[in-house]
Amino acid sequence: MLINVQDVKDFLGITVTTDDDKLMPLCQSAQDEAENYCDRKFDGASRVEYHDGEGISFLQLKNYPVKAITSIYDDLDREFNADDLIAATDYTFVPEIGVVELIGLVFGNGVRNIKVTYEAGYGGTGYDPVPYDLKQALIQLAVAMYLEGKAGVNVFENQEIVYRPSYLKKEAYKVFDRYRRMA
Repeated sequence: MLINVQDVKDFLGITVTTDDDKLMPLCQSAQDEAENYCDRKFDGASRVEYHDGEGISFLQLKNYPVKAITSIYDDLDREFNADDLIAATDYTFVPEIGVVELIGLVFGNGVRNIKVTYEAGYGGTGYDPVPYDLKQALIQLAVAMYLEGKAGVNVFENQEIVYRPSYLKKEAYKVFDRYRRMA
């Protein structure tokens, strides 16, 4: 998970643990909602994807930034044996946007005949750090959910901090638009 309870509490200026059990699932819900909206996963992890080959040399991976590609297979029979493995010297990729390009080759025309195993995402050991704007947007979304759960409250603790859930959500989605995967 890219944000935690303490991130949300720091944003709201909360120092007590009274609502910690309510905040944890909201952190995960905020990330789930953002990932659904952006059509990609953000946590750094190993991924396996199957793509249709279209007789072209480019392939757009669903998740990025890409840390490493473990293997790419092109097999019309979808058995993905060793002889279907594309050598690492036969492709290159752009980590930031997850585009793979074959060098001097094209992917075969087929249905789910391309299998890619790779590492991608943010956070964790060896992965790109979580971009500040994305982390803040996730926090804002979790805070909006928290305030909405407090019966749509727009003011928090002694009128010191004033947030409108709808405003926080709107601002969060402006940031998510920059991370949205375009098909």
